[in-house]
Amino acid sequence: LAVLDVHQHSNVPPIKRMAQVGRALMVGIGATCESLRVPLRMTGLDCRPVLTWDVPVDQRMLVQSLLQQELAGGVLTHPSALNPSAAHDGNVVNEILTWFANALASTAEYLSWPNPVDALRGDLIQPACTRP
Repeated sequence: LAVLDVHQHSNVPPIKRMAQVGRALMVGIGATCESLRVPLRMTGLDCRPVLTWDVPVDQRMLVQSLLQQELAGGVLTHPSALNPSAAHDGNVVNEILTWFANALASTAEYLSWPNPVDALRGDLIQPACTRP
């Protein structure tokens, strides 16, 4: 309903607002990754930011699982991308960036452990699609 309200009452086209939100998330999360030295880059389009891990393929499910585990208390994401909304205002963007900063700090700590899988409190994320 919040998105419909934006469509009806905003002077900014929704796709432009989605791109603004996405750009703010990409810049903020990217800066946090860089400062914490987390092997994650923000790629994709402003309206569809993608989380790109710079780790070997066999470690991607683990790092995605660790990050998702830490985000689970407050931010809902797809394991590999974000879905910015035209209804996200500056307060929501700041809240998301705070959740990501905390989750990335925990993930960075876990990745420094000799066996980061020990930090998992559940199962690894499973790929949605597999190739034969």
